[in-house]
Amino acid sequence: MTTATDCDRDLYKLVRWNVNVVWPDGRKKSYPPREDVIKDCMTMEEFRTWKVAEFAQTHPTAPGEGRYVHVVAQVLRCFEGPEFDFEEDQIRSLHAIRRAISGEPEPGRRVRLPQSGVVAGALDPPKSEFGDAFFNFPPFLGQRPPEGHTFLSGWIRVQFDQPVGDRARFVLTYEGVGTKETIRWGGGQIFDFDRTRALPIPPGALGPSFDVTNEGVLDLSTGRVVEGSLRVNTVFQATTIARTDKVNRIPYAFPFIFPPLPPPEGLEPPPGFKPPEPPGPVFADLDFELDHEGRIVGLELHSRSLAPTGLFPFLPPF
Repeated sequence: MTTATDCDRDLYKLVRWNVNVVWPDGRKKSYPPREDVIKDCMTMEEFRTWKVAEFAQTHPTAPGEGRYVHVVAQVLRCFEGPEFDFEEDQIRSLHAIRRAISGEPEPGRRVRLPQSGVVAGALDPPKSEFGDAFFNFPPFLGQRPPEGHTFLSGWIRVQFDQPVGDRARFVLTYEGVGTKETIRWGGGQIFDFDRTRALPIPPGALGPSFDVTNEGVLDLSTGRVVEGSLRVNTVFQATTIARTDKVNRIPYAFPFIFPPLPPPEGLEPPPGFKPPEPPGPVFADLDFELDHEGRIVGLELHSRSLAPTGLFPFLPPF
């Protein structure tokens, strides 16, 4: 974590922080201060955003009251982590070169989970985004717009269960608040996506038959998520999505969730409707980033879905 006056970003930081809720009528509630050791490279503003979002997960507030939550934080002390060993690093590099020349496989680094079982941190906005790409739309919309890019600020948290052998189940939670995005079509149509958010689908929101837990299994011997174990369920929010949903008679088809729901049984597409060719797979991939000692220092989630929004122009006026 860094600010203009904090010490070097390569050091560990001991941060004291507390949450204050201040209402417009002058009422104030302060929570006891806490201290965390932070190694992630984040600004003070990113740290406060992370803690505000974390507070909202454990202290539900009335709609609109989240704006009254503030975090006060101070870096108390900086200290060095494990000393970098140049010679050991060079030896590892020479071994890697030898394996590359001889064709030997790269040995996996065993993952070292934190004692708390929790890995958490702030989203990296330049690399955290969601957006839409449009295919097979009616001619009156004109030229296809560029792919959308809504950049997210917020937090992400991974909770690991106790390992069983070389494997550990984990649950993923997160919340991202996005930048405004404007989609402009060649025919002059404009879609404004404001107040954008991405967060897990609440339990039970899709009915008892849908398990919406974000979870997976990490192989500690390889550092990779076990194939077929990852499940990601996300809801996307924005003013355009909310307005459309009010009059949407085929709610399964609007892409406000990932992965999209299957179409209702017996639904017939309107005449002239054509899916993208090729449609492309619906997928979600999660990779953990490890340091040279096998500690988790980051993660990357990449997903894509397909939703038939092209149905809308073919339907009679709402």
